[in-house]
Amino acid sequence: MIEEPIELPPGWTLAHLGDVACLRKEPVNPKEKPGNRFNYLSIGNVESNTGNLVNFKPTLGKDINSLKLAFTKDDVLYSKLRPYLNKVLMPEFDGISATDLIPITPNKSIEKKYLGYYLRTRRVVGYANQRLRGIQLPRLATKDLLALTVPVAPLAEQRRIVAKIETLFSESKTVRESLDKVPVLLRRFHQSVLAKAFSGELTQRDPNDEPAQRLLDRIGQGQKKGRQETIEENERLKLDLAELPETWVWTTMNAVFQVTSGGTPRRNKPEYWNGSIPWVTSGEVAFGDVTGTREHITEEGLENSSAKLCPPGTILLALYG
Repeated sequence: MIEEPIELPPGWTLAHLGDVACLRKEPVNPKEKPGNRFNYLSIGNVESNTGNLVNFKPTLGKDINSLKLAFTKDDVLYSKLRPYLNKVLMPEFDGISATDLIPITPNKSIEKKYLGYYLRTRRVVGYANQRLRGIQLPRLATKDLLALTVPVAPLAEQRRIVAKIETLFSESKTVRESLDKVPVLLRRFHQSVLAKAFSGELTQRDPNDEPAQRLLDRIGQGQKKGRQETIEENERLKLDLAELPETWVWTTMNAVFQVTSGGTPRRNKPEYWNGSIPWVTSGEVAFGDVTGTREHITEEGLENSSAKLCPPGTILLALYG
C-alpha cells in the first residue's frame, strides 16, 4: 500500500502509474516511407481538458520531420509538454505521435478509459505542475510520470465508473449544445418583441390615449411635413409602410428628434484629453445604458473639435460596425 493523503473506498488500492502501465517507446521514422499516409498526432491535435481530437487528417511520411512514437488504439496519449494544458487523448486507431505525446499502455489491472479519465483530473494536473522542468518548454520528466499515484478500483467497478462518466459527459454535451443556441434564440426573441412593440401588437390600446398625430401637431408644423415626406420617399423607393393601429402615425427622425453627429478631438493635442468631460466611443454603445466612459476630454478639446455635449437621456447610435 502506498501512503497518500486521500481516503479510498473498500477494495480500492493506490499504485504508481509504473505499476499499472508502461510507456511505449517504439520509434518510427516516417521519412523511410515518404508515400505512406500516417495517422500522425501532435499535441495540437488534442483539445485541452476534453481530450477531443481536433484538426486531424492523415499525413504523408515525407511531410513528417524527425522520429515519432508508435501507438495503438489500446494506448492513452499523455502530453508531458506543458501538462498544465491537460491534453490527454484516448485514440480509437493506431498511429504515430510526437515524442512529447507519450503513449501509455495499461496492463490487465486497469481499464484504458479509466486511466485516461483519471489522467485528466485536476489532481494529476496539480501533480505535474509541481514537478515541471524547463522554462521555455516546461515538461514532466518520465520518471515523475511513472511515479504518479493512481487509485485503482476493482475491474468491474472501473467499468461502471467509465460508463457513468460517459453518460454524464453525454448529458453535459447535450446541455452545452442547447446553451450554444441560446444567444441566437435570444436575439430572435428580442427582435420579435421589438417588431411587435412598434406595430402595436405588444400592448392593449386605451381609447382615451391622445392620437399620435395630434401630439405631433402640437410639437410643430414641421412634423406634418416630415410625415408626408416619409410617405412620398417610400412611395418613390417602392417600400411598404407597415399598417399601423388607428391612433398611430408614421413620421421621420428629424421630426421628433434633434439629430447631430459627434466627433473626436485631435489625439496629438494632449491638452484636449484627460479632462472632466466623459467621451463616449462607438464601442461603448452596445445595446445598453452608458453610465461611464473609459476616456475623458477637456473643455478646450470640446471647443476645438466637432464633439458635442449631450444631455443625460440622449440616444446614441453608432454609425460604424
